[in-house]
Amino acid sequence: PAPAPAPAPVTAPTVITRTPAANSTGASRINNILAVFSKNVTGVTATSFTLRTKTGTAVPSLVTYNTTTRTAMLNPIATLKADTTYLATLSNAISSGKTLAATTWAFTTGPRPAMASRTPGINAKHVARNANVTLRFSEKVTGVSGSSLTLVTASGRRVAAVVSYNRTTKVATLNPIRGLSRGTRYTVMVTSAIKDTAGNRLTPTHWSFTTS
Repeated sequence: PAPAPAPAPVTAPTVITRTPAANSTGASRINNILAVFSKNVTGVTATSFTLRTKTGTAVPSLVTYNTTTRTAMLNPIATLKADTTYLATLSNAISSGKTLAATTWAFTTGPRPAMASRTPGINAKHVARNANVTLRFSEKVTGVSGSSLTLVTASGRRVAAVVSYNRTTKVATLNPIRGLSRGTRYTVMVTSAIKDTAGNRLTPTHWSFTTS
């Protein structure tokens, strides 16, 4: 008779999904931290699944495990701090017969920076041809430049301009080098290269206005 097939080798569990994702930004300050395993495991506890700040301060949390979805859930007792990098760690105390390779991933909480005000306004008309474009952000940002804040015509031609940023007022200014054309529609383009000091990126946006 043919020999019996060898038993399948026992493989160690792995983490197939993590939320927030590794190195993500703008993470929710109130949502739970999740880890989904490749197979059912044991040993998921508040000591084997932990959350700390980047400086090492432990975040008190409740930890549970769902065997149906193979999901470990870490629920911080208090709301996470804004604009802060956290480290989630799964230790090798977690096992499915073979131990999980200890793993740590980082994420940064929001909020993402936003535009608190803009001039000219969306679809504004009769805008002065010598007017500057200004944006006031909800928090201090970096990355404001002539490539992250631009002004273009309807045909896509970029308008030559000087771009500056005032960290005290949180206002970016785009100053066209020459007066704008009369009765012309322009579009302001703002990219995600602009981000806050924690690394949270601005959601790209654009809006248009028409000169007088």
